[in-house]
Amino acid sequence: MKCMLITPFSTKTYDVVWLEAQTDQGSFIIKKGHAPTMLVLSSNKELIIRLKDGKQETIMVPHGILDITREELTVVIQENR
Repeated sequence: MKCMLITPFSTKTYDVVWLEAQTDQGSFIIKKGHAPTMLVLSSNKELIIRLKDGKQETIMVPHGILDITREELTVVIQENR
């Protein structure tokens, strides 16, 4: 599944198996085929991405949103001011 990570300074695209996101309502693990939704990410929490090559990346999210479709994810991260 394609995951696009957008920050004020760059855009990266990952090929992921799953993504774990922290929200004020709890932790969500998103895989291909997940119901479309939009989540507000908890401030200063980690976003964990499991890549198709088996590696895992952890990204600190100061502020952000996650847009989910059945085929791709878009994470928009706003840096701290």
